[in-house]
Amino acid sequence: MAPTWDRVRVFAAVARHGSVSAAAQELHLTAPGVSQHVRRLERELGTTLVERSGRGIRLTAAGRVFADHASRASRAVADGTAAVESMSESVVGPVRIGGVATALRALAPALRELLDEHPRVVPTVIDGEIVDLLPKLARGELDVVVTESWDTRPLGLPEGIESRTLVVERVWVALPSGHAYASGGSVELRDLRGETWSSCAAGSDPYEALRQSFGGDGIPPQIAYRVGDMATQLAFVANELAVALVTDLARPAAPAGVTFVPPRPAAARTLAAATRVGRLRPAVAAVIDVAAERLPRAVRPRVAQSRC
Repeated sequence: MAPTWDRVRVFAAVARHGSVSAAAQELHLTAPGVSQHVRRLERELGTTLVERSGRGIRLTAAGRVFADHASRASRAVADGTAAVESMSESVVGPVRIGGVATALRALAPALRELLDEHPRVVPTVIDGEIVDLLPKLARGELDVVVTESWDTRPLGLPEGIESRTLVVERVWVALPSGHAYASGGSVELRDLRGETWSSCAAGSDPYEALRQSFGGDGIPPQIAYRVGDMATQLAFVANELAVALVTDLARPAAPAGVTFVPPRPAAARTLAAATRVGRLRPAVAAVIDVAAERLPRAVRPRVAQSRC
C-alpha cells in the first residue's frame, strides 16, 4: 500500500527537525499524533524509519533514504501550491517568516494590521542569524526572510534569491549614561577600542560589522557579551558591563541608564525582504507590503537618551 500524503509530510517534518515535538509544533499537531503517523508509515513500508536516541530520535538507514524522497515531495507540493495560489488574487494561506529579532519585534504590529485585513493569512515566525535563515529560504522552508546588511558588512544573496529594501536605519553607539563619551555629540569608534563590547554571536553580521568598523589594523574589539538580541545587549550596557552598536529599531527596548551617541564615521543598517525568485504568492507580497509601510514608521527619529 502506498503511504498517504499526510504520513509523508509528517515524516518529512520529523526528519527535517530531528524531533517529534518540533514537527508537531510546525504542523499544528500533537506529539502523539505525529508519532502515530510515523508508526503507521513504518507499517505501510514494512521497515523501521526512526529509533530512540537519548531523549530524541534518529533516522535509521531506511529512514534517511525515505526522508530524502519525502523532502523532495514536500518541496514539490509546496511549489505546486504556490503556483496555484499565485493564479488567484486572494490573500490567503501560510506565510513562513524568518528574520533578525529587532526587525521581527517591529514587524509584530504590521502582522496585526495584516491579519485584521486578511484573516485567512496564517503567519509563522522564527528568528535567527541570516546565514542560517537564507538556506532555509532557498530550500523552500521559509517564504520570506527579513535580512540585514551593514555598511561595513554588505550582504551577498545566493543565486535564486532576490530582495526588496524595507528601511535603512541609523546605527548608534549605546553607552552607560555615566560614560565619559555619553555627553558628546558623537564618538570615534577607535576611541572605544579599549572598551568591553556586547554584540551578537561570532560570525553573525552584527558581530562582523562591529569588527570591520575598527578597520584592518589587526586589533579587534573585545567582545565579551555575545547574545542574539539587541535588547539583551542593552541590559549589559545599562549595568555598565559593556558598550554596544545598536540600531534605531532596538531603541524602544532600552532600559534607563543608556545613552545613544552617533558613531564617527556615521553608519547604517539596511533591512530587506528576501524571497525566492518567481515565488511571490499574494499572501507573501501582502506581508512585504505591510512591512515596507510599517518599518519606516518604527525608525522615525527619537530623543537619544534612554532608549535604543
